[in-house]
Amino acid sequence: MRTFILSLIFTCSQVFASAQQLSNDQFQLEFSGAGLSSLKHTQDVFDTDYILAGRALGDVVLRYRTAHGGPWKQVESATSASKSGSAAEVTYEVGRAIPTIATTSKANSSVGPWGTNALNDQIEPKSSHDQNIPFFGWGDHHGTEEWVEYNFDSPKQVSSVEVYWAIGSYESYKWNLPGSWKIQCRDGDMWKDVRALNPYGIASDRFNHVNFEPVTTQHLRIRAQLPKEATSAIYEWRVNTDKGKEVAPVSDVAAMGDFRLEGNLLAWTIDVRNQTLEPIEIADLGLALPFNTLYEARDSAQLHWRRRFVYLLDALQRNRPLSRHGSGEQSASRILRSRGRPQLHGLRSFFRARGGIGCQGW
Repeated sequence: MRTFILSLIFTCSQVFASAQQLSNDQFQLEFSGAGLSSLKHTQDVFDTDYILAGRALGDVVLRYRTAHGGPWKQVESATSASKSGSAAEVTYEVGRAIPTIATTSKANSSVGPWGTNALNDQIEPKSSHDQNIPFFGWGDHHGTEEWVEYNFDSPKQVSSVEVYWAIGSYESYKWNLPGSWKIQCRDGDMWKDVRALNPYGIASDRFNHVNFEPVTTQHLRIRAQLPKEATSAIYEWRVNTDKGKEVAPVSDVAAMGDFRLEGNLLAWTIDVRNQTLEPIEIADLGLALPFNTLYEARDSAQLHWRRRFVYLLDALQRNRPLSRHGSGEQSASRILRSRGRPQLHGLRSFFRARGGIGCQGW
């Protein structure tokens, strides 16, 4: 067994719990099915959520293979978070995100590929006015007909899409609902309108779903007529589904995460158990850390209080190795690579990572 320490360490008192929540006189924590979705310090001068909007703390990128040299496999997505028997503990599973036509597509648009990653990142807005999560927009174009497209890795049969439109403004820049939109597929060198089976909705605060006669194509396009006084923007564009991100369990490893309040400690533990009769080799363990550093503040005191916690997190990431064999990296995920990779020998052998990231005192 290999162990490394990653602990959220705070001064805490008696724990109070309610549905999908843990709190005490120091912290307010909220959980979604994907992990820790909100982390607040109750005594902050300025109310601040330290988890990035639309994200959750809990994803673990685990790369592994059978020890005799099979292909590398990966699990990465937290799911099924719920309170366990303890009022101060939340457990969750780590599985493999189910790919969709949209998530495996490459996107482009009439204004270039910039920002198109937002279309299939599976981060859903709270409303059409949600400016805390990414969206794709057609730049400063307005009053024109523009397009954005998905390019599939191979021809796919498609029969429905749904689009979540964004509304908002920033200084003189505005984005609003389009005047109209439609779906096209490419047939050879020609783009053709699909035969829609219901009207193209242009409603705010929800997905606009349209069914059409099935077509087999490798390229699918939204063509939108932009309003005269603003551009238009999209949070999410789904194809052949009306569901958000789905995660499937895997049979060869059982990866579990656990957040637990232990007196003055918020501990994060990850267990990986071998479910097979063969040895399994663990290569990389990456922790996605979606902390909120995107807020704006002009007041120096507000900046101090809001950034104090995140600065300490960042300092701990940069300066403290995850284990004596670890080599730290500053990237989208925190990676542990061992010189001698741990192996899980036989049924129910396990690898445990326990600890956290944080600061002591406020």
